Amino acid sequence: VSGDLSINKYKLNGKMIQRHHCADCGITLWLSSPSFGSIIVLKPGTLDDTSSFKPDAHVWYRSAQPWIDVGSDISVYQEQPEIHELLALGCR
Repeated sequence: VSGDLSINKYKLNGKMIQRHHCADCGITLWLSSPSFGSIIVLKPGTLDDTSSFKPDAHVWYRSAQPWIDVGSDISVYQEQPEIHELLALGCR
């Protein structure tokens, strides 16, 4: 990552969310919130090597290509779940 980091703050369901993003291009790198504790929501598409990461869930599956097969060993959400549901998955 090069360039300056910028942070936008907004509320989602009454919780303060901080979006950490590139100040130049605007791509989101990660999300954080005081209500998440030490957990951050990392955007893995911004990483050069994602081989050490395993997803906890598939989100917005209703928009997936018909040839995508996620298997049955992972949580699948058709739309955006509540943030506390996703955070609970990361704490398993």
